[in-house]
Amino acid sequence: MQMCEKDHNLWDTINKRYDKEMGQSSQEPKKLNVYELADLIVQSSEQLEGAILIVDALNETKQSSSLLQILFHMTDRTRCLTILISSTEDLGAQIIAGPFSIALMRKENIASDIDDYIDKRLRNDEMFCHVPGILKQDIKSVLRNRADGTYVTPPSLSRSTSS
Repeated sequence: MQMCEKDHNLWDTINKRYDKEMGQSSQEPKKLNVYELADLIVQSSEQLEGAILIVDALNETKQSSSLLQILFHMTDRTRCLTILISSTEDLGAQIIAGPFSIALMRKENIASDIDDYIDKRLRNDEMFCHVPGILKQDIKSVLRNRADGTYVTPPSLSRSTSS
């Protein structure tokens, strides 16, 4: 989306590709395959003379190996594209060599951030001000275990921020 803001011709290119797909079959929804999308990103990065592609939580897809192959293909085609990958699992076995920057997010490090966030919300939110300390510890334990190393705002804590 941000690439389209910088390269207004990219929207036209995407629309033309979709229209071409639509011309082949009006019964099926318009869609581009990942290689076509990758080509569009590469073309746009070259027109912009540089772009950064951020792939977050690569380990959370069962197609991480396939996605890595596509990313390798993209970086082989241009020097104008930088790719940053985050993962909570070590991808070193899958990435022997490549022009990627990898941010390995260790679950044990994220857990302390999650604890800090939950503590702050339990301490400062009006909804929890009259909750006894022992119950707050139980709430914290349940939320931390449900997070399983991912930094997601638990629905029970996010409700009070929207009101």
